[in-house]
Amino acid sequence: MSFSSPPAIDEFAQTVFSASGTFTTPANSTASTVYRYRMVGGGGGGGGANGAGASGSGGGAGAYAEGTFTGVAPSTGVTITINAGGGGGSSAGGNGSTGGSAVIDTPVSITAGGGAGGIGSTSGSSTNNVGGAGGTVTGAPAINQAGGRGDPAIFSGTTTGVGGSGAASPFGGAGGGSGAGFGAGFAATGYGSGGGGGVGTTAGGGAGGGGVVIIERVSG
Repeated sequence: MSFSSPPAIDEFAQTVFSASGTFTTPANSTASTVYRYRMVGGGGGGGGANGAGASGSGGGAGAYAEGTFTGVAPSTGVTITINAGGGGGSSAGGNGSTGGSAVIDTPVSITAGGGAGGIGSTSGSSTNNVGGAGGTVTGAPAINQAGGRGDPAIFSGTTTGVGGSGAASPFGGAGGGSGAGFGAGFAATGYGSGGGGGVGTTAGGGAGGGGVVIIERVSG
C-alpha cells in the first residue's frame, strides 16, 4: 500500500509509507504518546551481463532501523522521505545502481541507507567475485542493522555462469540471479532487498526493492 500523503492514524493504527509523505500525529494524542517505527533503505540493483559466460553479482540490501519516539505535539507533521530501489545494471554488462535511502525527519532524524548495486560483467571469468555492499544507518535507533551483501556471481568455464542473488532485507523478497546459461536477473519483491544478476549476452540485472517506513502508535 502506498500513500503520497497518508492520513492521520487512529489510535494504535499503523501507517505504511512506500512513497514520500507526511506522518501527522493524531489530534487525540499528547506529547507523551509513544510511536514505534521500522524502516529500511532501498536495495541495490543486480549487475548486468554481456558476453559468453558473463555473470552479474547481486545487489546489497538496504539498512534496517527500528525504535520509538515521543515528545511530538498532536496534529504535528513529520516528514518521511522514501527513495526507490536501485536499477538493474544494463544489458551491456553495467553495474547495478545503489538503492535510495529512507528518512524520518525531525524529531526522529534517522536515515536508513540504500544497498550498493551488483557488479556487471562482460566476460566469463572469475573476476566478478563480490556482490553489492549493504546500506548503513545514520542516527541512533534502538536497532541498527546494516544491510547484507549481495551474492557473488558463479562462473563455470567461459560459456556458462550463474548470476548472484540479491541480499534479502528483514522484509524478504530478494531477487534471484539468472540460472546457468542466459537470462536477466530477477527484480526484488520485498522492501529494501537487492536485485539479482544477469547471465549471458545482453542480460540486464534485476531492480532492487524500494525503501519503506512503518509507524504505529503504541501508547498514549
